[in-house]
Amino acid sequence: GAEGAGGAGGAGGAGGAGGAGGAGGAGGVLPAGGKYYLGSADMMERNLDRRVEAVVPVTEPDLQARLREILEVELADDARAWELAADGTWHKIPVTAGVDAQHRLQELAAARSKRWRDEVLHGASS
Repeated sequence: GAEGAGGAGGAGGAGGAGGAGGAGGAGGVLPAGGKYYLGSADMMERNLDRRVEAVVPVTEPDLQARLREILEVELADDARAWELAADGTWHKIPVTAGVDAQHRLQELAAARSKRWRDEVLHGASS
């Protein structure tokens, strides 16, 4: 599988593992299998050539699934996405699916929060 170093939001790149869908029900774009690492999202030449960058593996399946979900949403975004051409110019990606990663990640966070609250309240009443 592909490997890489993901930043605090995971959008630096990573190989796939586990599966949580995430991109608004769209099929995944990451390959099956792979490994996840967390490290600096600032993968610039000066940082890679003139200092030591540390990355740590993410081995917990639930955390891998969460990172995969975040990456799938980010990679599916076409509402805010731009592409860097070989000549150094940026071009807006055409909107086809209408996936806005910021909005979708907010929805996922709200749903997670609601599930957690429901579990806590349900557990407290038993």
